[in-house]
Amino acid sequence: MKIIEIFFNFIDTISKYLGNFASTFYIFIVFFTSYEVLMRYVFNNPTNWVFETCIYLSGAAICMAGPYVTHQQAHISITTILDQLPKKLKNAIQIFNIIFACIVCFVLCYACLPWGWAALLNWETSGTGLDSPGPGIVKPMIGAAAFVMGMQFLVNLYKHIINTKSIK
Repeated sequence: MKIIEIFFNFIDTISKYLGNFASTFYIFIVFFTSYEVLMRYVFNNPTNWVFETCIYLSGAAICMAGPYVTHQQAHISITTILDQLPKKLKNAIQIFNIIFACIVCFVLCYACLPWGWAALLNWETSGTGLDSPGPGIVKPMIGAAAFVMGMQFLVNLYKHIINTKSIK
């Protein structure tokens, strides 16, 4: 059991780190957008890189935030009906939700693998005037983030089952 807990703590640490790292991207997005507004409306000299850079930064941040939100169990959910159910049924539904979400994440990871890997190997570019390598970076991140989210759901399932047993 000790090895499993060490591995699950490692997944928790990765999820927390990714979320904290991704949050810094929004600082850059705000700075770049402010710079664009200043250049466009004050100096009448718009940039051609800010919009595309902010799109790929926000895409990367969203990918990295998924495991963090899963770790924090802070996904948006409407629990009005769930809260009214008996404890055993509520517990069964929560376990089903975690398992289903885990399966979805691993299927998404599997589905993203071919095109994400191809984008990375070919260093796919955006094809715009800036022609940034954003797609070659962000496309593989989708599959990688789905894998880490799936692993985090496994950790959450383990914690949920352990907590349910300790309450009884």
